[in-house]
Amino acid sequence: MSNIATLIGLWIAYISVPASVQARIGHALLIAGASCSVALYLWLAWLIFQPTNPRPPDSNIGGEPQDEACKAPKLEPTEPPEKTWGEIMAEEDAKKMGERVPQISQRKEFHFDPTSDPYIDIITELFNGSVFDLVTFGEIGGHVNYAGGELATAPRVLGQSPVMVRIKHGEAKTVTVRQSLSSTVADTMVANWNRGIAVNFESVSVSFTMFSTVGPSQTYRWWGPRFTLDEATRV
Repeated sequence: MSNIATLIGLWIAYISVPASVQARIGHALLIAGASCSVALYLWLAWLIFQPTNPRPPDSNIGGEPQDEACKAPKLEPTEPPEKTWGEIMAEEDAKKMGERVPQISQRKEFHFDPTSDPYIDIITELFNGSVFDLVTFGEIGGHVNYAGGELATAPRVLGQSPVMVRIKHGEAKTVTVRQSLSSTVADTMVANWNRGIAVNFESVSVSFTMFSTVGPSQTYRWWGPRFTLDEATRV
């Protein structure tokens, strides 16, 4: 429109009569057209150089996937559930198995018969006062020492495989550990019977699995005694 006004003004300025009046009108139109052109160019420049507004952070224009962490609600930290009475008792008993499984009695028997192989039996009666059921599958560790030397054969747990001994809660059962002897060692023990030489089972342990309905299985170990042969019964 400004260009058309400019052309009209030029046309009127040159062909109008009287020349003095028409010239003034033409000049006014020229000035108006020029002003409109300048305003138009300034508006176009403002549109071109105007900074682009950033997209809001929570917008999802164009179906772009949003971060799952942003969409998921924040969960407040929760306290662990309270332990049951059974779980508390199991934890306490597991810490004090030596007290919960007392030894009721123990015998040491020395078997030496010329018609059979000699051996020593440690016969121990245990009471299970814990909340666990105790089961041994015959797993035993360590060796017996006599007169400063380790005996050649390893001890073993007597019982019927695979479960050698099972002691339920509130029960008392006998656990028998047998140490086989060579004839030479047996003869030496007889010769030194009253000399106070120790037979040491202290490094021998029988492993029991502690079964519970309120927690994972754990292990309890019974440890052997140290004694002299005059404390044993010869059979």
